[in-house]
Amino acid sequence: MKPNRWWTPTLAPAIVLLALGTFSTDAMAATPDPTSTTLAPAPEVVVSGRLWVTGGSTVRSWECAAERLDIRVSLAGGQDDLRLETIGDAVRGVELHASAPEMDCDNDTMNDHMWDALGARDHAWISFRMTGYELTPSQEADTGLRISGTLEMKGERHNVVLEATLAAQANGSFALKGMHELNMTDWGIRPPRLMLGTLRVHEDVQVHWDLTMRVNGSDN
Repeated sequence: MKPNRWWTPTLAPAIVLLALGTFSTDAMAATPDPTSTTLAPAPEVVVSGRLWVTGGSTVRSWECAAERLDIRVSLAGGQDDLRLETIGDAVRGVELHASAPEMDCDNDTMNDHMWDALGARDHAWISFRMTGYELTPSQEADTGLRISGTLEMKGERHNVVLEATLAAQANGSFALKGMHELNMTDWGIRPPRLMLGTLRVHEDVQVHWDLTMRVNGSDN
């Protein structure tokens, strides 16, 4: 067993959309069905990008990434493309599932502490399910987006609202970016103290995501 250098807090959620390894059909097939009846089994929308979590302690800051994600997006009936002027009514459902045992901090000792904190043995998936979204018109290139949904982690489920930006790309895809702050204690995770309390992990963590979504065959 390697000595503990410092503890890393739970990888949130996130999210949040949130924040990601690359989407793959293998990941989707392996994801346990989270009792959803709102999404089509074969989504037409392809999502790629990354999701990562950052935080701090009394010793140093840290960053961990979601290495395995399953993102499912379904469109409203009759919708066969995504355009900024119609996207407000286009998306019917979104689910994001991140594998807790495959969150990676690029350090074996940190990974061990993170997996223990997440209860990854008993709660293998961190899941977000959208319940609604709202576009915020803007004069800038990016459009504001508020995404409501439920986030489930370590057996705890809470309602969350994610703030993001959405931007149309030249090839017909959309870039979705954002950050959401979470507090570990809200999810039943006790911020650890090591080395007789001289090392304390901060309760707050930040979930970041940088995603691209497009409909199959929409590339120019």
